[in-house]
Amino acid sequence: MQHMEHHEVLEYLLNINSKKVVRVILLPLLLFSFCFANDAKEIEVQIEANGINKTSIKFSKDEYIVGSYSFSSDVESLNLLDEKRNLIRRLDKDNKKNGNFYFLADATQNYFFEIKNLNESNKVKIKIEKVVTTKGNSSAENEDFLSKKIEEVYKELKNKGNTDRFWENVKKEGTPLVEEYDKESYVLTFLYRDAKKDVKILGAPVSEHVKLKRLLESDIWYKSFIVPKGTRLSYQLAPDTPIFEGTRWEKRVSILATAQKDNYNKYPLIYGNYKDKYNISSSIVLPNGKLKDWSLEKAKENFDKKEITFKSEYLKNSRDITILRAKELKKEKEYPLLFIFDSVDYQSKIDTQTILNNLISKDVIPEVIAVFIANPTPKSRATELPCNEDFANFMAKELYPYIKKEFKKEFKASNNILIGSSYGGLASSYIAFKYPNIFGKVLSMSGSYWWKPDEDKEYRWLSKEFIKSEKVPVEFFLSAGIFEGGDSEIEILNSNRYFRDILRAKDYKVFYEEIAGGHDYFSWRVILPYGLKILLNK
Repeated sequence: MQHMEHHEVLEYLLNINSKKVVRVILLPLLLFSFCFANDAKEIEVQIEANGINKTSIKFSKDEYIVGSYSFSSDVESLNLLDEKRNLIRRLDKDNKKNGNFYFLADATQNYFFEIKNLNESNKVKIKIEKVVTTKGNSSAENEDFLSKKIEEVYKELKNKGNTDRFWENVKKEGTPLVEEYDKESYVLTFLYRDAKKDVKILGAPVSEHVKLKRLLESDIWYKSFIVPKGTRLSYQLAPDTPIFEGTRWEKRVSILATAQKDNYNKYPLIYGNYKDKYNISSSIVLPNGKLKDWSLEKAKENFDKKEITFKSEYLKNSRDITILRAKELKKEKEYPLLFIFDSVDYQSKIDTQTILNNLISKDVIPEVIAVFIANPTPKSRATELPCNEDFANFMAKELYPYIKKEFKKEFKASNNILIGSSYGGLASSYIAFKYPNIFGKVLSMSGSYWWKPDEDKEYRWLSKEFIKSEKVPVEFFLSAGIFEGGDSEIEILNSNRYFRDILRAKDYKVFYEEIAGGHDYFSWRVILPYGLKILLNK
């Protein structure tokens, strides 16, 4: 979970930090055994009946590789070979035409992907989704440091020096430490001083709660990652987390007991009137990010605000609704109508009103009407937002008619946008799917498209519903963070890619964006205005 935002994210079984490169090669028809060395990270090949293909990709020692495969027909096997063509392991599963594979490179060499085909012509696709460095996990005595600054202080400590000068520089520069890795990447090093037994990162550029490592017996605890330029994260550090007997869930959420701001970080994030360190986060924004943060400026106020309590017969409960309307509403004018889930967070952690004011003042988007929908309770959120027919009925048959009556206007479906993140993104797509004649556009950020009903065995329920159904008149903006991936079906990145591919296969209009961020309001506050600009055709 990126920064304790939502309950469902804490259930991820993810543990990957990725440095991803994707390129494509096309190989000719193969009638015989063939070897092809290359540095590509995606292989597409047409293999004739009973043919064999061997294509090599170079990986470095201790790199963790996550990939996927798909076959148009059955194969005998997909094997991983070393550079001497010796079998390391089989990568595919029997009778599975698509799936994922995982392995750790035990040496720097060319690894061959050997496809042995059966008696039908076969279109094969092998894709390296992630290449993950695992440096920094060996003992300090033998460590090949990613951070030159950590390596320097390590050498000083080995020569019986101390850490005083290191921490003086850290105080001046701030944390995390940022060092250039190559033209496209930085080394990002998180630091903590003087923990007793451990330190974890909540909001690291991976989906797991990663532990920092102690440098020898010093007061330096650190963890380095290779991240792309433009990376944008909020995070907390959790020193000396509780150790106890309990369920995996209980142990996982225990990180919240000590999670706090990074004392050496110069960019704190404070949501609300919190003063204690446990309710303050830290942030990092690396250069070359293409998305602008429209919440930082203060433009002219364009809105009047109305707050009501709305009772639903479908849901048998009440919730707060906040409505932003133009100060001078023109009867003849058409207004885009925005429905935004998770109202409290989208008025605090994301200052949506300020973002809208700035976008409108700079003529990036037209004047809009915004409707914020609150959750009665955290528990109701977890039941109402994930593909709930009663909640869809509430939106279409109760709230929407109220808005039309309130403004004495008819609204075009093509101007009505459902907006949400995580479960809110999932809800947006589901409600538009059920009522496309009312809600014609979806702005989904890190949508939980992995979701399934409890009684189902397979994940990605909504994607499968779209596969089975006729196309409906809905336009989509989807986004996900590259740090939201993992090796579980309960994950964000790959399920968003899958949903995107399904929509495109069904000929939907889909805008898709991946950013160097995680499951995090700090990321979503720059994606929101970008998505609005695209969907409102500005």
